[in-house]
Amino acid sequence: MLIRNLDDDHILCITTCPFCQSQNEVKVTKAAFEAWQRGEYVQNAFADLSAAERELLKTGMCDDCFPKPPKEDADADDADPISPPDPAGDLRRSEIAGDMMDDDPSNWN
Repeated sequence: MLIRNLDDDHILCITTCPFCQSQNEVKVTKAAFEAWQRGEYVQNAFADLSAAERELLKTGMCDDCFPKPPKEDADADDADPISPPDPAGDLRRSEIAGDMMDDDPSNWN
């Protein structure tokens, strides 16, 4: 991240997206940036910024490359509901390993 002073109260943060290499700029107050650098949560330090702008500051990832949740299907009401997984069908590690499991710690290497 490159940082440029704009005036006594503001800085310009310039980031490069690690995926598409686009350069993006976010203008923030020096006080907010310093609070973030001292450990304040990004959402608290930059409460006035959008989530996309905060992501630029945190990771450099631009909004175009940030994963989006899948869009809801217009016909979702007509689709069959998805059943939750059957907990009884889950295998525990000991059931998968069977006889390979040795519960005696003195035999563990």
